[in-house]
Amino acid sequence: MNLEVKIDSKKFGESSAASMELFYPPRSAGPRTPPIWSGALTMENAKTLVDSSARREVVSRLLSGESAVWVLIESGNKEKDDRAMIEIEKAIAKAEAELKIPDGVLTVAEARKVSAGNERDLNATLRSSIPLKIQFSLIRIARSNPGESIFREMLLHMESDLGEFRNEPMVFPVFGRGRALEPLIARGINRANIFEHSSYFCGACSCEIKNQNPGVDLLISANWEAAIAGNEVVVEKSLPPLLGIGALTGKATDGEEVTETTGSVSSDLISRPWIMVGGVILLMLVFGSVLILRNKRY
Repeated sequence: MNLEVKIDSKKFGESSAASMELFYPPRSAGPRTPPIWSGALTMENAKTLVDSSARREVVSRLLSGESAVWVLIESGNKEKDDRAMIEIEKAIAKAEAELKIPDGVLTVAEARKVSAGNERDLNATLRSSIPLKIQFSLIRIARSNPGESIFREMLLHMESDLGEFRNEPMVFPVFGRGRALEPLIARGINRANIFEHSSYFCGACSCEIKNQNPGVDLLISANWEAAIAGNEVVVEKSLPPLLGIGALTGKATDGEEVTETTGSVSSDLISRPWIMVGGVILLMLVFGSVLILRNKRY
């Protein structure tokens, strides 16, 4: 869990009631931004930092094999919230009916049928005991729900400008190991946008470094390593290029999945300079596509 704890010794003795504050990691140089949440230093609040009923439900659904969980932060306006829910549910139904697991990927059951004597490229093997399926679901969180106050503020401060839309419903897709993407907001919550996001989650695996991927890791108490260990899902052939989020279409220069090796990275890059060129092009596409997505999501 990526949580750094800092104790402000200068405030010792100021009050008998200790407090705690939650910040996002600095996004740029300069003064520290205000905390996204603050409260009394109690065991209950300490537990709520990383755990709540909604987050437990998100973890449960992801570990059951769902491709992503859509978390709807309600506006408090019933008409707006219900309209958003209807759009999400219709898009989920369309995605589950039309999206398919990428070609060349075997389910756990299929992988077990592969003969032990057959040689397999370990670079094309995904290890997981989680079912492989196309499935999505929705969780609604009211802005007045005190049990989800920290989780709610965590989402609502994912970007610095989200405070301008506090009277609008927002939906955050959560996928993988509790990683959330930028929200769709108000009229941006529509079937087309949600379907495009869903296509990204069901696309072929990406070779990008996690910090270069869109979104942020949420504070969630879950033993992801233990949950995904166990079986293998085998990729029998080269995967198609990763389809991005909406316009986020990072064109892969090599369709096969890549894992770490013990060989010399520098010598490999020298012998294969096209990888560096492809990486630069991929990053340019990703950053450009994120800007396009931001313009579409409202």
